[in-house]
Amino acid sequence: MKKLFALVLVAVMMLTAASAALAETAGSTVKENSLQKVLDEGVFKVGLDVGFAPMGFYEEGTDNIIGYDIDLAAAVAERLGVAVEFVPVVWETKEMELAAYTIDCVWNGMSITPARQEIMTISDAYLTNNIVVLLKEGSAASLDDLKGKTVGVQSGSFAEELMAGEYAEFASAVEVLAFEDYVAAIMDLKNENLDAVIIDEVVANYQIQVMGLEGYTTIEALSEDLYGIGFRKGDYMLCGAVEEALLDMAQDGTLAEISTKWFGSDVALIGK
Repeated sequence: MKKLFALVLVAVMMLTAASAALAETAGSTVKENSLQKVLDEGVFKVGLDVGFAPMGFYEEGTDNIIGYDIDLAAAVAERLGVAVEFVPVVWETKEMELAAYTIDCVWNGMSITPARQEIMTISDAYLTNNIVVLLKEGSAASLDDLKGKTVGVQSGSFAEELMAGEYAEFASAVEVLAFEDYVAAIMDLKNENLDAVIIDEVVANYQIQVMGLEGYTTIEALSEDLYGIGFRKGDYMLCGAVEEALLDMAQDGTLAEISTKWFGSDVALIGK
């Protein structure tokens, strides 16, 4: 692994001057070589929303953070030769946390969107997803059935972006409530304060299967959704090193093992 990382470091350093120039024109927030900063400090700080099972969340009854993205990030940090630190953030302020250097990346089921690509450097997609409607079985069969009702979204989420953009007409026909995280939204759904939650399918399926949501289902597929890892705009060296580590994990079977642990099969996109 050390040989792999050395080769990666040499390759990305050859692009340093060009990357810096590109970052300058793109309005970069990069102030220093983040990859070197991570290596010097010996810690890779990963920002996440800890209410986003199965990607990253608190193990029940503990302060231990677990999840698919948690296992991926820990394995990447090991390949970089550093420790990993998971830093809970409010999802709608994740870009501010990056700019303030309190975290090195955002890694927690973050949808790749044009708006985010304008202000962040985002890795290649590593997982595919859909935005769906979570609701009680039999309560609605389509979006039309929800008109006049109340739906929840997570603040700063792709689902919220869809309600303000492509699905603005639907949003105008319902009451849209924004929550800090999906856990809070789902609790309101269970308590019948909401009629539906617009949510990531991987999260909805996990909640239905594992977290006691018997009697609930998903309908529609509002948009295909690709997950990526967000870095400061222009942070090509750190992004490249993480991508190379993930590719190595795909080649040696680690990625498939982690994917199967959380989803029952190898659903990762890296290396395919």
